[in-house]
Amino acid sequence: MRIHQVITSCKGKIHYRDITCVCQREEGLINCPCFDVKEAILQPDEETHRKGAITAWQPEVITGDHLGRWCVVKYDHDYYPGIITKVEDGNIEVNCLHKKGINKYYWPSPRKDISWYDDSQSLAGYVYKAASEGRVLTLAALLLNHSEAETRYLLKYVTQLAGQRSTPLIIAARNGHDKVVRLLLDHYKVDTEQTGTVRFDG
Repeated sequence: MRIHQVITSCKGKIHYRDITCVCQREEGLINCPCFDVKEAILQPDEETHRKGAITAWQPEVITGDHLGRWCVVKYDHDYYPGIITKVEDGNIEVNCLHKKGINKYYWPSPRKDISWYDDSQSLAGYVYKAASEGRVLTLAALLLNHSEAETRYLLKYVTQLAGQRSTPLIIAARNGHDKVVRLLLDHYKVDTEQTGTVRFDG
């Protein structure tokens, strides 16, 4: 077994080195060239992105099958990784890691950080909320810098709330937010054949 040191400071690039190499031990050289730091550039698979074969970060339905899976939750404007420990009516209980510095997380001790999170605390939930309230600039900001596949997923995600089952387009139209509707149709080319259930007073 070999031990490697891996460092990343920006998206798509890592620096690494083998810190247990003994390739020149017989020659009496311990600090071999393998200890030198090497760089690797991680390029996305464009073919995979074109086909839309991307693993969604949030399933359309959260079930007991997701117990023990890793996830990322948002709390107080920051993101935390954790493990799903319980599922109930689409809500999840997550055992979260604590954050220390940049991209560093650890398991809290001696007490665990276990909390319940609902659908509104996901990115899809924030997109839905912005569309339902007619906040067109917020919606555009939430969708910024996402791949085409990720954006498509967010805009077709069905949220179940208060007896309604709808996508961002459906809830925006139901609430009369024409600017949001125009943004979704003209800029993001959202499918108009979406189906859902909405409630009207009276």
